[in-house]
Amino acid sequence: SSCPGESMTASEVEALYQEGKATTEDGRMGEYYMSTSVLMGLPALREAALQGHRGAMDELTGHLMQGGIINITSGPEFWRTQVGVAEEAMMWHILKAHIDGKVPPGEEEKEVFRVLLDPDAPFPEGFFRSGAGTAWMFQMLTEGALDHARKQAFAWRNCWSEAEP
Repeated sequence: SSCPGESMTASEVEALYQEGKATTEDGRMGEYYMSTSVLMGLPALREAALQGHRGAMDELTGHLMQGGIINITSGPEFWRTQVGVAEEAMMWHILKAHIDGKVPPGEEEKEVFRVLLDPDAPFPEGFFRSGAGTAWMFQMLTEGALDHARKQAFAWRNCWSEAEP
């Protein structure tokens, strides 16, 4: 739960992000990505995200959500479980809400994020069946996986400076 080390310069992180993004988009057709391209690009995106790059966090979240939540698979990281990929996707999604201070509009969304952003808040009755737009993703997760995701996001919420690399 301690912060990932910021061991690279801003220009090195940006280059890593650009490399990862270009690799994932190699062979892209419309909204679809070749799984081999995503597999090859995820390590660079993940490392740039761990260095605090907000764009890499967004890209990584998108690819992990596509596999673990939308397609309900392990995505290109075939050695992982679907729940593990979905958990990591939610962790980055929740972390971005911590960092940006933004949650989707609407009272139901505010209530969902009140719980997601506070790892000490218990999951209320019906939380996993909420009508909030974010809540549809919870059906792809166990309660333990979502709890772990929100705790990790909370632990990392203050890890990176305000200035985006």
